[in-house]
Amino acid sequence: MKVFDKIPTMEEDALMNLFHNALKIISENSTMKPNAEKCIALIEKEWERRIELAKQGNYKHTRPQVGMLSHFGYKVGEHEGIKKKNRRVLLDYIFTSKLPMVHSPSYLLEWGDPNTEERLKKMSQSLAYFAKQKRRLDEDKFEKAIMDWEDDLDYLKEKYYDENNFGFTWPDTMSY
Repeated sequence: MKVFDKIPTMEEDALMNLFHNALKIISENSTMKPNAEKCIALIEKEWERRIELAKQGNYKHTRPQVGMLSHFGYKVGEHEGIKKKNRRVLLDYIFTSKLPMVHSPSYLLEWGDPNTEERLKKMSQSLAYFAKQKRRLDEDKFEKAIMDWEDDLDYLKEKYYDENNFGFTWPDTMSY
């Protein structure tokens, strides 16, 4: 069975790896370039199929190992955290821009379109969830990370939530 025939049954991570391998072949301008281009076209077609299934509620996907925020380099805390100014630039970009394919089409759909309530809700709920989880594990150990997440939540609330008529309830980082 050719790899092309396997595309519709491949797991998300395997499909993404195949996509990256095909891009690498194209960039190296090898004799396999036509096959790599065909592979990418088939992967894109499969992503569209999965997006349609996801929109209909008929597609189950796994959670990514690296989420959208991490994909962009968003990190908090004492040791690996990036500066507040850089986090704000990333958060603004993530809220206002078209996002790349990360993990799967259905995962991408969870993030909604740029500048929408759905996008802000996903971002704020993610940050609140991270803070709650670390607070539950060891609040003292993760104090700086929790403070960064809460600070970024305040920023998003002031800049985007308070300025719009979004209907969702702003997430709380204290309640479990």
